[in-house]
Amino acid sequence: RRASDLEMDVFAAALFSNSNSLFESDPMWQEVKADTLWRQDNYQLVHTNNRSVKLDAGFNYQFNDQHVMGAKFSTDLYGKGRTCDDVRYESVITADGKPYDSWNNFTKGTTEVDYNRNANAYYLGSVGKLGIDLNVDYVGNRNTEHTDIVETCEILEDRTLSSDNIVENRMIASKLTFTYPVLGGSLDFGGEYINTHRQDDYIQPEQYVPTSYSTLEEQTVSPYMEFSKMTPFGQLRAGLRYEHVSFDYYMNDVKMNDQCRRFDNFYPSASFATMLFGVGMQLSYSVRTTRPIYSQLSNNVSYGSRFTMQTGNPLLKNSTRHVLSLAGGWNFIQFNIDYTNEKNPIIYYAEQNAADPKVIMVSHKNIPTIKSITPMVIL
Repeated sequence: RRASDLEMDVFAAALFSNSNSLFESDPMWQEVKADTLWRQDNYQLVHTNNRSVKLDAGFNYQFNDQHVMGAKFSTDLYGKGRTCDDVRYESVITADGKPYDSWNNFTKGTTEVDYNRNANAYYLGSVGKLGIDLNVDYVGNRNTEHTDIVETCEILEDRTLSSDNIVENRMIASKLTFTYPVLGGSLDFGGEYINTHRQDDYIQPEQYVPTSYSTLEEQTVSPYMEFSKMTPFGQLRAGLRYEHVSFDYYMNDVKMNDQCRRFDNFYPSASFATMLFGVGMQLSYSVRTTRPIYSQLSNNVSYGSRFTMQTGNPLLKNSTRHVLSLAGGWNFIQFNIDYTNEKNPIIYYAEQNAADPKVIMVSHKNIPTIKSITPMVIL
């Protein structure tokens, strides 16, 4: 419903979703060379149902031509959102080419959203020649995932195991940007602040994999500035961003100093756009960083089968992408070519368990670099 007063805009919406998906894998296999050559031939079938009911509400208010503000709030409307996964995982195992065993894993997982709240407030205005853009965001949620696994084997003993993964996240972020005319161009400057807290409890009563309680706290402070100007030769833009990140990791309420991080980095960017022989051209350079997502840093160990497990890596580093790009357009033809040098990219990898070499642990790690060239033409 929208108010008729042009200075006030009020809105609300209820959103309902109910989705089902089915994934069937192609035949997969993995080999592990220890004192014996172990081979697994695997098949996986996944059925997922997701349903939720959410409420969005907010307003926009225009004081006058120089000042506008507004806010938006989102939350679950009725009860809890819910996701259900039914996973069937079949494996046939051989040892040095001879039959060893076969097992069927049936996993039933249920994720319930205990609460999920998002809020945003903004102000957009100007004082004289100074433009002001302020945004403040809050995110809070808590999910409980319960998993039951029944593993039946032809030869080895059957297993039944369960786990509870309780994850709670809180984040508040703010960004303030000022704009002011300088030297015939425009100068944008300001700062960004992000504070994040995550509690991740993983409980596995049967102790086939370890129980863990972890806490992650992160703060980011980022001042930045960017100058743009139209010159006789084309549009010039240059910027610089400084980023300070403080990351603390706690395991079972004990601060893990070796896994805590402090980052201080500068990220420059520059671009130049012009017309050359009737062709629009833009050359740009930027540096971007990608931090590991929290699940990649987690010490939780997920059970796939008695030969396959998965965990995170709290020692992961940030990856940094240097991108040099040339783009252009003429009539209906557009082209782009990017050269990317990514340092410390994060990849999936698998390694043998030191205590039991036939068991594979899937995780993540950094590798030194990945370089790539990506051309593209659009007609």
